[in-house]
Amino acid sequence: MNREEVIASMASKLAEGSVVNAKKKFHHKILLINLAVILLSGTMVLIVTISISKKPLHQNHNDSFLQVTHVMQSPLQKLKKAFQDEVIGADEYALYMAYLLVKYDSIPENFKTPSPKIMSKEVYAELDRIWGSISLRMRQKITFELLPQFRSKIQ
Repeated sequence: MNREEVIASMASKLAEGSVVNAKKKFHHKILLINLAVILLSGTMVLIVTISISKKPLHQNHNDSFLQVTHVMQSPLQKLKKAFQDEVIGADEYALYMAYLLVKYDSIPENFKTPSPKIMSKEVYAELDRIWGSISLRMRQKITFELLPQFRSKIQ
């Protein structure tokens, strides 16, 4: 091919735009491949992050919630709620309150807390409040065996 034929051939190709179109298609393919790789990588990172962090965070959240609930509720509050919900009767309630003050290990496990904070004034006030609704036998047990200082309350 001589020089004029080469120039004519190139001119016709340029006129058709085949070289330009080929380059554009090539750039589009590279762009689409890069975009697909980026999206796939991002999706994989998101899936892995969620799967790794989901279980421990959920479990730690529940554990910390239970610990906070456990610490915030005193044994007296647990007993009071059980009495209000009629899970335990007045006699049991009074006996367990007396045990709070003198024999903490004697109360049932479901009313205990890991680090009990027992305010004796609150316990005495609650005992005084329900004193009329407990049986004479339980009053005697509390005043003679457990809390002799409560003896003046017996009638």
